Amino acid sequence: MPRQIASHIDNPLDLGLRLRELRTERGLRLSDLAFPGCSIGYLSHIERGTRVPSLQVVHELAARLGVSESWLAKGIRDESSEHDVLAAAEAALRFDDLYTAERLYRRTADAARDLRVRAQARAGLGQLAFRLDDAQTALAELDAARELDPGLEHDDAFSETLGRVYGDLGDVESAVALFRRRLAAANEDGNALGAVRFSVLLANALIDLSAFAEASRVLSDVLTETRGDDAVLL
Repeated sequence: MPRQIASHIDNPLDLGLRLRELRTERGLRLSDLAFPGCSIGYLSHIERGTRVPSLQVVHELAARLGVSESWLAKGIRDESSEHDVLAAAEAALRFDDLYTAERLYRRTADAARDLRVRAQARAGLGQLAFRLDDAQTALAELDAARELDPGLEHDDAFSETLGRVYGDLGDVESAVALFRRRLAAANEDGNALGAVRFSVLLANALIDLSAFAEASRVLSDVLTETRGDDAVLL
């Protein structure tokens, strides 16, 4: 039995159970989690609830498993931190820190309670896969994100990435249909920047289908609509 009870965890047995379940879910061995000061044997004791890990060990294990420290230590989901982790993942992706972005997106996708936050994390994983030229994985992640939150298709960045993925996979018709919907929505909302964005994307997709006349018409229409609009031309 545990030698001591510490305030930084709820219960050694419960912590051990969470640790073992998380490790198993991620397909990890004890050796994958071990680090100096936390051997395979010590990890085995933690999982059986016969040792109380220090706060520093809990912190490191949580980081390696991609969950919050509060969740591993006490089973508490810190919902406010979910948004912080998601924001950090998005910042990492913008600055091309792909390793950090993937780790944080995956942590959020696995542990977030808010379905919309989980959906945004899956969408982030889709964007990351697209950037790495893995269109199949990108499509799977984007579809999973949209299933969690169908409203994501109304997000311009999400729709652009999804349409480009369709194009990379040779499904240009789906890309055209998606870009048409987003262009129509931008025009209806008076979103001039969105109209330009999706007009160009739609025109390029139409060109891939050899629909040159329609592509020309789409570009001509958006130029006519936005002529003199400084917000677009700058």
